[in-house]
Amino acid sequence: MGIHDKLVEIMTSRANAHINAMKKIDFAADKFTSPNAYMETLTKETGTLHRVLGRHLAEPDIHGIMSQIARSYQDLWSRAFEDVTVPTQVAKDRYVDPFLYEETLLM
Repeated sequence: MGIHDKLVEIMTSRANAHINAMKKIDFAADKFTSPNAYMETLTKETGTLHRVLGRHLAEPDIHGIMSQIARSYQDLWSRAFEDVTVPTQVAKDRYVDPFLYEETLLM
């Protein structure tokens, strides 16, 4: 396994940890903060990796690694969403909000 594959594996593992945290949240609870820590942390971790890679690798290498990570995230989160049930519109809004937050950070 090459270093690039190992980086993708590490970030996939981090995403899985945050997915497990998300699954434990009661989105209908009265006490609720947004954006959720799991998405904020994953976004920061991904951004940190990108910055560090930018200091040491050529742009095509960075693009290749980050593309693999993005595909991994898309697959993992898509499957995770299928497993979550949100009982009310308020809960649904809370559930979707962290992903809107991540989208604004990545733009």
